[in-house]
Amino acid sequence: MTEELENNLNAGTHTAEILRRFVERIKTGLNLNPAACFVAENPYNVSSLALPDRAYIVSFEGASFNDSGEQSLLFLTETAYINVTCFNRLAAIDETRRADSLITKRDVNLFEMQRRVLRVLVGWRLELEGKEQDIDLASYVKVSRCGKPQYMETDSGSHGAFLPLTFSVSYAIDVCNDEYNV
Repeated sequence: MTEELENNLNAGTHTAEILRRFVERIKTGLNLNPAACFVAENPYNVSSLALPDRAYIVSFEGASFNDSGEQSLLFLTETAYINVTCFNRLAAIDETRRADSLITKRDVNLFEMQRRVLRVLVGWRLELEGKEQDIDLASYVKVSRCGKPQYMETDSGSHGAFLPLTFSVSYAIDVCNDEYNV
Protein backbone atom coordinates (compact mmCIF):
# COMPACT_ATOMS: atom_id res chain seq x y z
CA MET A 1 0.00 0.00 0.00
CA THR A 2 1.41 3.39 -0.97
CA GLU A 3 1.84 6.21 1.52
CA GLU A 4 -0.73 8.32 -0.36
CA LEU A 5 -3.29 5.52 -0.18
CA GLU A 6 -2.54 4.98 3.52
CA ASN A 7 -3.06 8.72 4.16
CA ASN A 8 -6.35 8.66 2.22
CA LEU A 9 -7.58 5.67 4.23
CA ASN A 10 -6.80 7.51 7.44
CA ALA A 11 -8.62 10.64 6.27
CA GLY A 12 -11.97 9.39 7.57
CA THR A 13 -13.90 9.69 4.32
CA HIS A 14 -16.91 7.49 3.66
CA THR A 15 -15.03 5.64 0.92
CA ALA A 16 -12.07 4.97 3.19
CA GLU A 17 -14.38 3.73 5.94
CA ILE A 18 -16.12 1.37 3.51
CA LEU A 19 -12.80 -0.03 2.28
CA ARG A 20 -11.66 -0.60 5.88
CA ARG A 21 -14.95 -2.35 6.71
CA PHE A 22 -14.70 -4.62 3.66
CA VAL A 23 -11.17 -5.69 4.62
CA GLU A 24 -12.16 -6.33 8.22
CA ARG A 25 -15.28 -8.26 7.21
CA ILE A 26 -13.33 -10.50 4.81
CA LYS A 27 -10.49 -11.11 7.29
CA THR A 28 -12.92 -12.00 10.07
CA GLY A 29 -15.40 -13.94 7.95
CA LEU A 30 -12.73 -16.05 6.27
CA ASN A 31 -10.44 -16.26 9.31
CA LEU A 32 -7.46 -14.81 7.41
CA ASN A 33 -4.10 -13.60 8.62
CA PRO A 34 -3.57 -9.84 8.13
CA ALA A 35 -1.37 -10.22 5.04
CA ALA A 36 -4.05 -12.17 3.16
CA CYS A 37 -6.48 -9.23 2.74
CA PHE A 38 -5.52 -5.63 2.10
CA VAL A 39 -6.37 -2.47 0.16
CA ALA A 40 -4.54 -1.64 -3.07
CA GLU A 41 -5.03 1.16 -5.58
CA ASN A 42 -4.83 -1.28 -8.48
CA PRO A 43 -5.44 -4.96 -7.73
CA TYR A 44 -3.54 -6.04 -10.86
CA ASN A 45 -0.43 -4.02 -10.10
CA VAL A 46 0.74 -6.04 -7.12
CA SER A 47 3.31 -8.25 -8.85
CA SER A 48 6.15 -6.79 -6.77
CA LEU A 49 4.43 -7.52 -3.44
CA ALA A 50 5.18 -10.62 -1.41
CA LEU A 51 1.69 -12.07 -1.64
CA PRO A 52 0.64 -15.17 0.26
CA ASP A 53 -0.53 -18.17 -1.78
CA ARG A 54 -4.10 -16.87 -1.54
CA ALA A 55 -5.10 -13.27 -1.00
CA TYR A 56 -8.07 -10.94 -1.27
CA ILE A 57 -7.30 -7.47 -2.62
CA VAL A 58 -9.84 -4.71 -1.95
CA SER A 59 -9.94 -1.59 -4.12
CA PHE A 60 -12.22 1.30 -4.99
CA GLU A 61 -13.61 0.89 -8.50
CA GLY A 62 -15.65 4.07 -8.68
CA ALA A 63 -18.99 5.54 -7.67
CA SER A 64 -22.23 6.77 -9.13
CA PHE A 65 -24.80 9.25 -7.86
CA ASN A 66 -28.57 9.14 -8.02
CA ASP A 67 -29.59 10.72 -11.28
CA SER A 68 -33.33 10.22 -10.99
CA GLY A 69 -35.55 11.80 -8.41
CA GLU A 70 -34.34 14.29 -5.85
CA GLN A 71 -30.75 15.44 -5.95
CA SER A 72 -29.49 18.40 -3.97
CA LEU A 73 -26.64 19.38 -1.69
CA LEU A 74 -28.73 18.19 1.25
CA PHE A 75 -29.81 14.88 -0.29
CA LEU A 76 -27.44 12.95 -2.47
CA THR A 77 -27.17 9.18 -2.71
CA GLU A 78 -23.80 7.74 -3.68
CA THR A 79 -23.28 4.15 -4.72
CA ALA A 80 -19.71 2.98 -4.22
CA TYR A 81 -18.35 0.09 -6.29
CA ILE A 82 -15.81 -1.97 -4.40
CA ASN A 83 -13.65 -4.50 -6.16
CA VAL A 84 -12.60 -7.62 -4.25
CA THR A 85 -10.04 -9.52 -6.28
CA CYS A 86 -9.28 -13.12 -5.38
CA PHE A 87 -5.62 -14.02 -5.94
CA ASN A 88 -4.29 -17.56 -6.11
CA ARG A 89 -0.61 -18.41 -6.59
CA LEU A 90 -0.16 -21.13 -9.16
CA ALA A 91 2.55 -23.76 -9.36
CA ALA A 92 2.59 -23.72 -13.16
CA ILE A 93 0.67 -22.49 -16.14
CA ASP A 94 0.41 -24.58 -19.30
CA GLU A 95 0.80 -23.41 -22.91
CA THR A 96 -2.74 -22.07 -23.10
CA ARG A 97 -2.23 -20.09 -19.88
CA ARG A 98 -4.91 -22.10 -18.04
CA ALA A 99 -4.19 -23.58 -14.67
CA ASP A 100 -5.64 -26.90 -13.56
CA SER A 101 -5.83 -25.74 -9.97
CA LEU A 102 -8.33 -23.03 -10.94
CA ILE A 103 -10.92 -25.69 -11.64
CA THR A 104 -9.93 -29.03 -10.15
CA LYS A 105 -8.73 -28.33 -6.62
CA ARG A 106 -11.81 -27.36 -4.65
CA ASP A 107 -10.04 -25.82 -1.65
CA VAL A 108 -7.73 -23.52 -3.62
CA ASN A 109 -9.42 -22.61 -6.88
CA LEU A 110 -10.54 -19.07 -7.70
CA PHE A 111 -14.17 -20.04 -7.95
CA GLU A 112 -14.16 -21.51 -4.45
CA MET A 113 -12.52 -18.29 -3.24
CA GLN A 114 -15.32 -16.40 -5.02
CA ARG A 115 -17.98 -18.49 -3.27
CA ARG A 116 -16.41 -17.77 0.12
CA VAL A 117 -16.30 -14.01 -0.49
CA LEU A 118 -19.90 -14.00 -1.70
CA ARG A 119 -20.98 -15.85 1.45
CA VAL A 120 -19.29 -13.23 3.65
CA LEU A 121 -20.29 -10.04 1.84
CA VAL A 122 -23.63 -10.42 0.02
CA GLY A 123 -26.48 -9.08 2.13
CA TRP A 124 -24.13 -7.68 4.77
CA ARG A 125 -25.32 -4.43 6.31
CA LEU A 126 -22.53 -2.02 7.12
CA GLU A 127 -22.30 -0.75 10.68
CA LEU A 128 -20.43 2.23 12.05
CA GLU A 129 -19.07 2.21 15.60
CA GLY A 130 -21.00 -0.97 16.33
CA LYS A 131 -24.41 0.62 15.78
CA GLU A 132 -26.59 0.19 12.73
CA GLN A 133 -27.44 3.47 11.09
CA ASP A 134 -30.94 4.52 10.05
CA ILE A 135 -30.60 3.66 6.38
CA ASP A 136 -32.70 2.16 3.65
CA LEU A 137 -32.30 -1.31 2.17
CA ALA A 138 -30.02 0.04 -0.56
CA SER A 139 -27.24 0.07 2.03
CA TYR A 140 -26.92 -3.69 2.10
CA VAL A 141 -23.91 -4.94 0.17
CA LYS A 142 -24.80 -6.34 -3.24
CA VAL A 143 -22.67 -8.16 -5.80
CA SER A 144 -22.97 -6.77 -9.30
CA ARG A 145 -20.49 -8.72 -11.42
CA CYS A 146 -17.64 -11.17 -11.65
CA GLY A 147 -14.89 -10.67 -14.20
CA LYS A 148 -12.94 -13.35 -16.02
CA PRO A 149 -9.78 -14.87 -14.54
CA GLN A 150 -6.57 -13.03 -15.37
CA TYR A 151 -3.03 -14.33 -15.08
CA MET A 152 0.26 -12.69 -14.21
CA GLU A 153 3.85 -13.49 -13.48
CA THR A 154 5.25 -11.94 -10.31
CA ASP A 155 8.64 -10.27 -10.07
CA SER A 156 9.93 -13.42 -8.37
CA GLY A 157 8.94 -15.53 -11.40
CA SER A 158 5.97 -17.29 -9.84
CA HIS A 159 2.56 -17.25 -11.48
CA GLY A 160 -0.73 -16.05 -10.12
CA ALA A 161 -4.34 -15.84 -11.17
CA PHE A 162 -6.89 -13.17 -10.30
CA LEU A 163 -10.68 -13.23 -10.27
CA PRO A 164 -12.32 -9.80 -9.76
CA LEU A 165 -15.70 -9.36 -8.07
CA THR A 166 -17.53 -6.05 -7.96
CA PHE A 167 -19.76 -5.16 -5.02
CA SER A 168 -21.88 -2.08 -4.45
CA VAL A 169 -23.20 -0.25 -1.43
CA SER A 170 -25.34 2.90 -1.42
CA TYR A 171 -25.50 5.59 1.21
CA ALA A 172 -26.75 9.13 1.69
CA ILE A 173 -24.20 11.91 1.83
CA ASP A 174 -24.59 15.51 2.84
CA VAL A 175 -22.00 17.50 0.92
CA CYS A 176 -22.67 20.57 3.11
CA ASN A 177 -20.96 19.00 6.13
CA ASP A 178 -18.49 16.25 6.91
CA GLU A 179 -21.01 13.69 8.15
CA TYR A 180 -22.21 10.71 6.18
CA ASN A 181 -24.55 7.80 6.75
CA VAL A 182 -23.52 4.37 5.57
